[in-house]
Amino acid sequence: MGFDFRQHVAGLVSVFLALVVGIFIGIALSRQERVEVRMNEVVEESKRLGEENVNLRGQLKEAEREVERRAALEKSALPGLVGGQLTGAKIALIYIDDAKRIKFECELSTALMVSGANIVSETTLSKDFEASVARIKPTQSEELGTGPDASPPKVAARVAELVVACDEKGLRQLSSLGLARASSSLRSVPQAVVVFAQPRQEDGGRPQAVDIPLLNALEAAGVQAVVGLGHGVPDATVALYRQKGVVVIESADTIPGQVELVGALHERLRGGAKAGLQQPLALGG
Repeated sequence: MGFDFRQHVAGLVSVFLALVVGIFIGIALSRQERVEVRMNEVVEESKRLGEENVNLRGQLKEAEREVERRAALEKSALPGLVGGQLTGAKIALIYIDDAKRIKFECELSTALMVSGANIVSETTLSKDFEASVARIKPTQSEELGTGPDASPPKVAARVAELVVACDEKGLRQLSSLGLARASSSLRSVPQAVVVFAQPRQEDGGRPQAVDIPLLNALEAAGVQAVVGLGHGVPDATVALYRQKGVVVIESADTIPGQVELVGALHERLRGGAKAGLQQPLALGG
């Protein structure tokens, strides 16, 4: 009787274990099926995304070719659009941003020379201008002409003064202090200065600390100044430049923007007496 009971219990246990094993096997098979279905879905999705990626790359290349064709067409039309407008004008360029990181459709100096202008100097403030100013020693600051305590506004104003005065020695000193790079051969005092800037959102207060003091110094020197801005400059910053009362050309890194810039310089210089110059300038066009 006891033996039969043990057999009965063993049989029940066996049946239970078989049932449990069956359940686990069923679950495993079900999961495997779901995994296989999901893997197939992932593979199909991956193929679809791959095809879309190929199509998008093709569209991007075609868009890039179209931009290149447009830029080439505009560049070929540039002489007809600006040629002769600034004949004989002496222009200085000041890049507040590192010119090497700016992608011009046509170099600003090239567009101005095509218009007949003489580029008398090109000065580029260093990328870490404010940090470099902080490293200036009092004696160096005195030699630079900014007093014993150099600050970004003072040094920026001094850059403008040196450019307007065509002070090659002073500009070389800026270079030695890591503040700016200047063209090695300064030809003559400029009649107008183009200030190119491309401040970004992360630049914070740099336009107030550097750009505006530089423009103030140009105004105090009585020289014509036009601000050229790269694309993507925040609207609030554009408004800040416009508040200075200077001509502001947006997208001056593009050929249409440069055509507009040349036209603005032409108008400012041709009407020199009205614009604040002592004598009007005779320009072509």
